[in-house]
Amino acid sequence: MNTERLFETASEALRLACISVHKGDEHDGTELYKMMVKDPELYLRASDRYLWNDALPALEIYLMAKDELGKAKGGTAYSAFKRIIKRVPDRRKELQGVWTDSEGRSCVCDGYLSIRLKKPMEGFESVPGMDLDKVFPNSTYFTDPVDVEIPTPGELKIKKRKLGNWRGAQAVYDFGEDLPMVDAGFLKDVMDCLPDAKAVTERNSTTRLIYFTSDKGDAILLPVRKSDVA
Repeated sequence: MNTERLFETASEALRLACISVHKGDEHDGTELYKMMVKDPELYLRASDRYLWNDALPALEIYLMAKDELGKAKGGTAYSAFKRIIKRVPDRRKELQGVWTDSEGRSCVCDGYLSIRLKKPMEGFESVPGMDLDKVFPNSTYFTDPVDVEIPTPGELKIKKRKLGNWRGAQAVYDFGEDLPMVDAGFLKDVMDCLPDAKAVTERNSTTRLIYFTSDKGDAILLPVRKSDVA
């Protein structure tokens, strides 16, 4: 069974479970199904979840099937998008999902990392988002640009520094003297979305953002102040 068929089966199983919750009433059961699909986390964490006990196992299977379908279609970029969205604080609900910009790119932003992919990313909630053109650098942003070398996944794993006392970060990666230091996990998200990217920042500056460009899209990543982790 392929992932699309698996997702279809899980969706129908959840719909039938919701109808069962409503004692066979197809209309009310289908309405419950639509609400569960729209906001599954609401039902999974609800204090009165016993009301939907018969449907919750089906909902969990539905979410797993949906995740597998997303991975099959989006690859490592799907997983990276999922991690980025999870980091968005509740006060920024307009960013807790994916949006499409005026050029048709799929966009995500958690406040520290922003990515725009040319490939449509399916399986995420559609949100209003923000105009990333206002925060991405233009041709005059860097006064003295310098290319920075992106590590391979193996190099990132070896060279990252574990710093448990920096805002809960697990690790950072330093691009070098007089160059930015970044959260290693955020850098991995960029690498998973744009594996062939090139990167540029401001020469002799540790506080300017890094801009990544690729045939697949682009991204910006804010640095960690080196004085904060010294």
